[in-house]
Formats: sequence, C-alpha cells, structure tokens
Amino acid sequence: MEGHCERMTISTTATIVIIYTSYCFLATARSEMFDCNGSTEYYELGSRVEVLCHNGTSHLAVLWSREGSSEPFLRLDKKAKTEPDGYEITDEGAMVVTNLQLEHEGLYLVVIVDESTSKVEGRIRISATVMLKEEPRVEQCHTSSIDWCTNLSENLRATVLVCIAEGSRPAANLTWGSLRGSSPVFSTNTSVNGSLFTAYATLQYDTEAFAQQLFTCVISGIPVEHTIQESVYLDGKMSIDGQKEKKNVTAGKYLELECFPNSGSESLRRWRYTFPNGTVEVLRNSYPENSSGPCYSRKSCAVSWDGTLRVTDVTYKDEGVYECVFTNSSSDSNASTDVSVVVAPTPLQTVISGCDNPNGCNLTVANNGMLKCSVIRSRPAVKLSVVMRESDQHAVFLYNQRYSTTDNDPDSGTFNSILEVQYDIEECSVPVQLSCIATEDINGISIHSSVVNFITVRRKLNPYLPVSMRGETKSVKYTPEEAEPLKSMEV
Repeated sequence: MEGHCERMTISTTATIVIIYTSYCFLATARSEMFDCNGSTEYYELGSRVEVLCHNGTSHLAVLWSREGSSEPFLRLDKKAKTEPDGYEITDEGAMVVTNLQLEHEGLYLVVIVDESTSKVEGRIRISATVMLKEEPRVEQCHTSSIDWCTNLSENLRATVLVCIAEGSRPAANLTWGSLRGSSPVFSTNTSVNGSLFTAYATLQYDTEAFAQQLFTCVISGIPVEHTIQESVYLDGKMSIDGQKEKKNVTAGKYLELECFPNSGSESLRRWRYTFPNGTVEVLRNSYPENSSGPCYSRKSCAVSWDGTLRVTDVTYKDEGVYECVFTNSSSDSNASTDVSVVVAPTPLQTVISGCDNPNGCNLTVANNGMLKCSVIRSRPAVKLSVVMRESDQHAVFLYNQRYSTTDNDPDSGTFNSILEVQYDIEECSVPVQLSCIATEDINGISIHSSVVNFITVRRKLNPYLPVSMRGETKSVKYTPEEAEPLKSMEV
C-alpha cells in the first residue's frame, strides 16, 4: 500500500505562471473481492486482473459469461476447470484476466452455485485504463496550435484559455476555478486517437473585469493518479487608483516594502518593478499555495508569507518603481513606491579647488578669475551654490555660474557635481570670503560647506602717469620730490 505524499513545482514565462500541485492517495492491490452489483472497476491496461465475487464459502460451481452470451466461457466445478486463452479461474472461483487488453473490456456475469444448489448471481464491468503520462497544460488560445483554438475567430481566441490533458483512458475530468471563489463559465470536450483520449476544457475571460486573476484547471478522474492543478496568472485591464509614495534607501542597506500584510492568506499578490527606462519586470507572484520565496530573477530579492518584499544589499540598480497588485475574493488593490538609492559623498563636504583645508583656506588670486566647487562620489548629484559675506557684497561680483555633473563610477552609480563661478574683486580691497554650500541634503545627511578667503595681488603703479589732453597722451615728468610718494603708492 502506497502512502500519502505531496509535490509542487513552479514554472514561469513572461506572461504566464503555471503551478503544478499533486496529492497522492492510498492505492490498494488489484486483487479484490467485490459485491458484483453492476459497478465498474478500472484496471491498468496490460495488468493481471483478479475478480472474486463471493466471500469464499464452499460452492459446487462458479460460471462466468460475457454480456450478450448465455453460455459461460469460464467455469469451475467439482470435476474440472474451463479456461479459454487469456483467462484463468482460481480454486475460489475468481476470474483472472492474465493480460488486460481492450477486447477484455465489458460487462461480466457470474453465477455461483452453493452446496444447497442455491444460485447467487452478480455482475461487474471491467474497463482498461491508461494513466495520464503527459503533464497537463494550460495554453492561451491565441498562441495554441490545437485545432479547437485555431477554429475560433481571432477576437475570441484572444480571450480564451484551454486546459489540455492528453493520452489517457478514459478521458480525465477537467474543471476550471478562479480566485474569486466562483466557478467561471467553461466547456469541455474529448477527442480519441486510437485507444487514448484527450480532454479539453476552455474558459473565456474578460480582462476588463479584473486587475489580475488566477484561473486554475483541476485535472482529476480515473486516469489521474494525482490530482493536478494547473494555474495561470493573467493581467487584467481594470484600472486601480492605489497608494503612491516615495522612499529613499541608502546603498548597501536593505529595502522593505509591504503589500497589504493584514488582508488574509487567501489572496494573490504580484510584485512588479519598473526600471527608470520604463521596462517592467515581474519580481514574483504569490499564491495561497505558494505565498513566499525568492524573486524570479534577483538573488537579493524575496517575498515573505505576508507579501512583504525585501531587497538586501541595495545598489543603484535597484532604483525604480515597485508596485504590489493585491487581489482577494472581493476586491483588487495596488500600492506603488518610487525608490531612490542614495550614496553619501566622500568626503562629506564640498571641495574648493586649490584648498587643502575645506574648513577654511587662504588663496592669493588675481582680481578676476573662476572659482571651482564640487561634491564627489554622491548619488544623486548635489546642487551647489557659492555665497559671500554680507560685508563683501560691494567688493566682489559673482557671475556666469555653470553647473555640471559627471559619472564618477559606473559600478557604484555615483556622480561628481561641479559648480564653476566667475568673480571680479574690486581693486585695493581687503580679503574676500566665499563659501561653497550644498543646497540640499542627501537622505537627511547634511553636507558640510567649504570656505575660502581670496586675497588679491596688489600692484605698484608707474610713477609716470599718463595724462590725456585733447585726445592725446603725453608723458608727465615729476620732480624727484614729487615722484617719491607715488613710488610707494599701491592699489
């Protein structure tokens, strides 16, 4: 006797997810005693069949005949046994079919004569079975090559599923069900190829009626040793206005997103991820029979039993929109989160070109030039600004600010942010102090500002000052006494 067992496998494609579930039952030996009250008994084709139609008490004779014939073809009495080819009869009067074939199928009649010459009559029907060898499958009619689908109109084929169980005897029983709890409308049919049957069950669906749905074909019956469920997930066109939010996560940490965790176990959840370029990837479908496990194409991604998505060791490649679509027996819902991955810059400070100490340095510069300020190795890029002290507003003029970003490291997805500002400093001014600041935080992390003091070069004037008179330039000579104070004059 064979014990109970369970088995589940899952296979996926871009648009269909199929779940194969089987449950073993208790099998018994094929040598049995029957009441022989007209029931049908099934035996595997080619097997040895033994049928005993009484309780083994003493008898004078046992006579077996076929339906439509009054003469017994198999008999046992006190004197002898009559056993035609392909049959035997035991000492207890059991009929034995040594190698069951299709010609042995049919109704058998038995007459048992006991010691008191009383007669007991019985009947039993024998049928040969061929167990389902091929795995049943579900196909969408618009991609199926079976005649049943190709004969449908093009519009109808786009909304029909077909469940197929081929190569058995008798035909398997097929029924359709859905997550909504009600049985959808479907039709069944069978075809025969030689001695074997193929069972079909078609289901027409309306994509406008659901956001997502799980349709399940249940395959059962005599030729099915294990009850089989073939489930197909379908995206619908029903519009859902769900929750939307944004979330930042630091690179190297983990991302955790919930999907209606308190909504019960009898539900369907699908996690979808939309890349920044708009490409959509299905991360995982969760069913009541298969509610948790890893994502289909990402090692660092998994979904727990309550639908929570967790991504470990986050990188910038995990940036995008994560959407959970939830369906139970009464409603459809969805929630989406726009996830941004952040990387704090190193150092955690703006950097002014030429300054070794970002907290404050002195640079000797010309009266005009360019200041370059940057933040390196950050994600996202950082907006920058250069500001002056209030007391320096009349001594310096800032203009032509140019902001740019460059990819720092394709592997980490970080950027260098650069701000270039031209300046003019008034001659003969005191040192001017400028600060480079980040105008925004990165995920709550403040970036420290850098400070620089610009000291302009003072130049001595030529003691022979040009004097313009009537559009002409003439050199004016000073006496040594007049020129001496001019030599030391600086601006």
